[in-house]
Amino acid sequence: MLDHLDARMVAVIDRAGRGHVATATADGHFESAFRDVKVLDRRHIAYPGSDGPPPAAVGVLLVDLTGEPVGVHVSGRAREDGGWVVVEVEAARLHSTADVRGAG
Repeated sequence: MLDHLDARMVAVIDRAGRGHVATATADGHFESAFRDVKVLDRRHIAYPGSDGPPPAAVGVLLVDLTGEPVGVHVSGRAREDGGWVVVEVEAARLHSTADVRGAG
């Protein structure tokens, strides 16, 4: 687990382009949806905001299926900025092919 994105994670996010985003607001409202995701730098990712309450915490799972399946999980704190939700990476993990494919 890292507190930033490494080069391989950035490449996976760039190829995947879209991820499953789960959010929680400070008052406990939860939401989950697929969103376009982009890397701003090794400490920040962003996705288009929604009309709902602004998220405080975010978890994102992106899976690249273009070659050998691999995924990236990112979690962090969020803030809104000009129609985008910017996530400061607190934890990032690369998921192996076995993680993505599952057992059996």
